[in-house]
Amino acid sequence: MEATHIRDIDENLSVIRLRFGENSKPLFRNREFIIYERRETMQDGTLVVAVASLPKEMAEGLEPTEKKKNNYIRGFLVESGWVLEKLEDTSCMITYVVQVF
Repeated sequence: MEATHIRDIDENLSVIRLRFGENSKPLFRNREFIIYERRETMQDGTLVVAVASLPKEMAEGLEPTEKKKNNYIRGFLVESGWVLEKLEDTSCMITYVVQVF
């Protein structure tokens, strides 16, 4: 997998391109995603990271797909993300939710 930072929108919001190559799992093989990533730290220290694909029109304006040249297919990542919660001294619990089609 390859991740490329495209730009920061604000302090907690970024646009990123993810590419999965030929050696990736079958559902992700030769796929690319243009996503936004929003990070928020809650008062109790829990970190919430939400990601989703940008609408096609916006993504093409930022980073055109190169599927003809590189055989990448633009995928669509539905609202997904991670919740990282501190448990005890040096441990944490990570909850991951992902939806793709």
